Amino acid sequence: MHAIEYLIGPFSPSAEFPQPGQPWVLCRNDGVTLHLLADGSDEQLMLGSSPGSAEDYANLSASEWRHRLPHPRFPGLTSTIAVTPGTGLLRLIDEWHRHAIERHTFEALVEDHARRHLQWRELLESPHLMRDAEEDDMFENDEDEDEDEDEDLPE
Repeated sequence: MHAIEYLIGPFSPSAEFPQPGQPWVLCRNDGVTLHLLADGSDEQLMLGSSPGSAEDYANLSASEWRHRLPHPRFPGLTSTIAVTPGTGLLRLIDEWHRHAIERHTFEALVEDHARRHLQWRELLESPHLMRDAEEDDMFENDEDEDEDEDEDLPE
């Protein structure tokens, strides 16, 4: 039995199992699209999604930025947030070994991932994100102006 089949249930005879490296696409009623992927050995699994882009920060780095931590609610899993350079595309990724999560726990993992996805989407769509970036720039300029003013003061 494939690792994905173990988690989501038996496939119908007419279902085509994706080729190695191709994800199962899980579309939820709340508008979140998740990608479930098993590696070629069917031992490592990944659940991923892209809640949007942080376009204002797209060119901060020439290489992909990633931060990986142990998942706080699911032992044996890691959670990664990644930002693609040039586009600012934000990706959320949960990874685990096929035996680290049981079928009855998988639904809770999907719900947890979807909740984080929606929170990131809300943040990325927030007008405050752009305003906060502009305020950061404004403070940087103020510091430069303060330095110029100090030069004019008598000692």
